[in-house]
Amino acid sequence: MDMFCRFGVLARQNTEINREIYTRLGHSRFARCEAETERAVSILNHILSADRIWIERFEGGNPDLDTLFAPCSDNFLALWEERKIEDNRIQNLFDPNSPMDLVRLLHYQDVNRRWREDSIVLAVARMFNHQVHHQWKLREFLMSEERVQHHAQYLPADFLSCKHFF
Repeated sequence: MDMFCRFGVLARQNTEINREIYTRLGHSRFARCEAETERAVSILNHILSADRIWIERFEGGNPDLDTLFAPCSDNFLALWEERKIEDNRIQNLFDPNSPMDLVRLLHYQDVNRRWREDSIVLAVARMFNHQVHHQWKLREFLMSEERVQHHAQYLPADFLSCKHFF
């Protein structure tokens, strides 16, 4: 399997992982308190912003790096819709009919405003690595939430209020 096909597989897996995370967050009681909701939405916004920056770079643009720190949306459902659009864009980058050239070099500024020159292959790997890093943070959060919910039946009724977690 060539690199182009491998990246296509990663793009599809990434879409499935994002679908799982958003579904689980949407159906869980992950918002025990406002701080937890804000943290999860902040991570989702960050991943989405970073993906947009990488896609723009791959398409030949010079993205505004300040968008990495600006929220895409504070509404969970709107954020999920935007995530679906970006997942489709990432998958389209690795469609067999895509004009993506994996041989060329990519010149870009990193978040520290340093100019870099990487192969497209390395840059794509960086994008997927960033996604996986934050997806695991969200999965850990969800797993801890599910453990708390499982054991909640044995705790006093007010134990799940925020005051016990901070």
